[in-house]
Amino acid sequence: MLKAIDAQQVIVQIEHAAKVQQQHPEVQQRFMQVQTMEERKLMHERVQNAEEADRARIRGDERKEKKKNEEEKPEKGKEDSHRRDQEGPRKMNGSEGHINITI
Repeated sequence: MLKAIDAQQVIVQIEHAAKVQQQHPEVQQRFMQVQTMEERKLMHERVQNAEEADRARIRGDERKEKKKNEEEKPEKGKEDSHRRDQEGPRKMNGSEGHINITI
């Protein structure tokens, strides 16, 4: 007997819910609008987060590249000075040894 009463209550609740939905379709429509708006909002946030992550990744790549370039520059300077040392003293042209100061 207990199961029959529970089943009957469930059927009554379902019928009541269906009746309310038929009488007030704007409530269901509003619920769907709210749900859709929240989904759009979440999608928009995901897109923003993805764009932000891309920008952060690009900045990180640029920093790595800049750091790599800065590390290479002193090595090039060392190579140039080392090469000059091996070449020996440079010959000066006549104008290289004099500074012209006029006021």
